[in-house]
Amino acid sequence: MIIADARASEEFEKAHIPGAISLLIAEVEKRAASVLKKGVPIVTYSEDINCPAKIILAERLEKLGYQPIYAYEGSYADWVELGYPLEK
Repeated sequence: MIIADARASEEFEKAHIPGAISLLIAEVEKRAASVLKKGVPIVTYSEDINCPAKIILAERLEKLGYQPIYAYEGSYADWVELGYPLEK
């Protein structure tokens, strides 16, 4: 499974979910082939529960032929609040 973080690069560099890759919506067409593998499940997430970035990223990846794609039901803020591990 690949975890794709749609947050701004500065936020990703401060801390992210372990094993996550930074994949901004604006860069997805340029970077997807170099950081993702087709047929491997991809989970997208973004800053907060109301941020549409994870859905937009998932839709763009699906259009590029990546599947299965899942948008994390929570957010980065939820992950932190629940006390799950982070990478810095």
